[in-house]
Amino acid sequence: MRNLHKFAAIGAMVIIALFFLSTLISEIFLGVEEIVFVKIAITYLIPFLVIFMALTGISGNKLGKKINSKEVLAKQKLIKIVAVNGILVLIPLAFTLRSYAENLEFTLFFWSLQILELIAGATNLFLMSKLARLGKELKHFKTT
Repeated sequence: MRNLHKFAAIGAMVIIALFFLSTLISEIFLGVEEIVFVKIAITYLIPFLVIFMALTGISGNKLGKKINSKEVLAKQKLIKIVAVNGILVLIPLAFTLRSYAENLEFTLFFWSLQILELIAGATNLFLMSKLARLGKELKHFKTT
């Protein structure tokens, strides 16, 4: 179970980092076609991210039930923030930004939403790195 949890969490972080970096690179260094491509690609990859996040949550809950510690409680609180940020902010923004990009509507509103998405994505990456550190502190607990 621990290996599944670790694999799923790393997979989720890699996908989020990929979204973040591809967005930054395309918008700073590349052209309109690449921005549109990245926005479309992100929406196609969201289901994979959801699967990794679900596997992380399910395995984390199973592992956490066996451990009574402040680290587990902290992880449970942080993962809820990550989930809400992803479901209520990042996923809707990804599809909205895709629509704007496909229609070549690179307006002030698009860029405002893009900044919000980058901030929310960076927040999730930060929180997930904090979750990983808390997870390392739990290594000494025995689970079956």
